[in-house]
Amino acid sequence: RQVRAALSSGRIIPYYQPQFDLETGAMVGAEVLARWVRDERIVEAMVFLAAIDDYETAPMIGAQITRQVVENMATYKTAFADAVPFSMNISRSQIRNHEFLTLLPQLLNPDAVSYQDFIIYLSHDPLT
Repeated sequence: RQVRAALSSGRIIPYYQPQFDLETGAMVGAEVLARWVRDERIVEAMVFLAAIDDYETAPMIGAQITRQVVENMATYKTAFADAVPFSMNISRSQIRNHEFLTLLPQLLNPDAVSYQDFIIYLSHDPLT
């Protein structure tokens, strides 16, 4: 319940972890992580994941984060000519969710944000 309340109040946010090329030091991407802000602090990932108590919540979080990431990517690409792709992990429950699968194509606009701006990984967690 706490996670759903946080989701509805906008306290589940995308957190961007930069990825670097070890040879050149150049930033080559950013991994998008969902984070829960509670009491002005970011909740540790393991606590956050343990608080997701049903299979319906993960796709809801995924959808909200995806919307925010597409908006952020559009702003990012406008500000930086050499924008790097964002990578996101999605769960098996999201892959099975028809609404989630139709969301990304609906959000993308080839003039602002396209498929080339995203790398999507399937979560290896056997419980999701």
